[in-house]
Amino acid sequence: MLLIFLRKFLVASLVLLLTFAVGFVFVDFYFRLNYHDVIVPNVFVGGVDLNGLSNIQANIKLKEKLGKEPDEEIVYFSYRACRQAGLGKSWSLKTRDINLAPKINEAVNNAYQIAHGKNLLDRVSEQLFVLLKRKEVPLNWSYDEEKVDKLIDSIAEELGRDPKDAEIKFEDGKLKIIPGIEGKKLDAGELKVKTKECLKNGKSVNLALSLETDKPSVTTEQLNSLDLIAKFSTSFDSSNKQKLEEIVQSVSAIDGILLTKEEEFSFLKILGRDIPEDTKGGYSQVAATIYNAVLLTNLNIKDRYAHVVPPDYVPIGRDILVAEGKNFSFINLADSYIYIAAYIHDSQIEVEIYGKPLMQKVGLRVKKEEILPTLEKKEDSTLPVGEEFVEKEKRVGYKTTVIRVYSVNQEEVGQEEVSSDVYPAQDGLVLIGTAKVDTVKFFAPKGIDK
Repeated sequence: MLLIFLRKFLVASLVLLLTFAVGFVFVDFYFRLNYHDVIVPNVFVGGVDLNGLSNIQANIKLKEKLGKEPDEEIVYFSYRACRQAGLGKSWSLKTRDINLAPKINEAVNNAYQIAHGKNLLDRVSEQLFVLLKRKEVPLNWSYDEEKVDKLIDSIAEELGRDPKDAEIKFEDGKLKIIPGIEGKKLDAGELKVKTKECLKNGKSVNLALSLETDKPSVTTEQLNSLDLIAKFSTSFDSSNKQKLEEIVQSVSAIDGILLTKEEEFSFLKILGRDIPEDTKGGYSQVAATIYNAVLLTNLNIKDRYAHVVPPDYVPIGRDILVAEGKNFSFINLADSYIYIAAYIHDSQIEVEIYGKPLMQKVGLRVKKEEILPTLEKKEDSTLPVGEEFVEKEKRVGYKTTVIRVYSVNQEEVGQEEVSSDVYPAQDGLVLIGTAKVDTVKFFAPKGIDK
């Protein structure tokens, strides 16, 4: 029984499949016979029936029906600055201004392609579709996009207002916040998309414009949260005119620097000039003053070089050498802006750093290990017996490690090694006289005029 059933089912399936195949072929034969080189029935463009028309005939009919668009207002934008008072402006473009015209050739070609494809299955599917349901082919429109874009850009420029960042001024030893001003902007990109979507379909554009708030990158609220988080000062000899000039140049360049989050402070970049080889150390002293203030914060130090001989204006291990190829830089990893105030007062370089107050107090610990020099004594037959001459002064060297110490309520909660330096010792040399007085020729030690 099962075998008989399967045989009948197979026969029925083959008959049904053959019927469908014959039907497909018949439908395709019918369309090929009657609509070989014309548009098939039930195909419309812009509401115009193109049944049985050739491409040329369809073009003529569409141009007659659609014709040329009258010279009417096709784009209209309006803006009301104050709706209650009725204050506002408007802008418009006519069809003639943008050369708006239907893409008839394109639409006719698309209409003709329906049910004329090369693939039998796709072709017959479209043939059956148009027999059962009306097919509307989209009619696109051409226009001068450059003129539309130019109008929108000019509106955006006319209505827009750039924001103004909040600013800081340091007056009478205090920070003064100059509030920022919000700007206004028109989203020209979005407006262009909406306008083009309408125009490509031949529809008029009538849009009421609205402006978005454009907030300044530096807001008043952000600057109001800043407070003094670290300060440091160093003294200098104002009688050294070249060093004083170097200090004035450096302080002027650094004062008022505002760092955003993750922004890098680069001393050489901010200074904006090459440091001469015959520098008197003014640039390095200003850099060292900033460095020591930074050490009292949680800012991340990136580049720092030490002197060979430690200067006396900062504690040992906490100096900075800046020169060609030797920069001082740090990165603001705080959760706020960092503002640097630098000024000169009574032969002192003063640096103050403002930021978001820290939860932890930052202190410094310096580990110092002496490197003892040797003292060599060398006989010299040009000096009288009993006389000594110091050819080279000895100098103690040091190994230093600077550590940041973090504490809360005077209890240490962590520490961080910031730097490790070696200041080499200088061995001394003393010349011991061995010559008898009557045999000594005149000797003038180095540096003494005869």
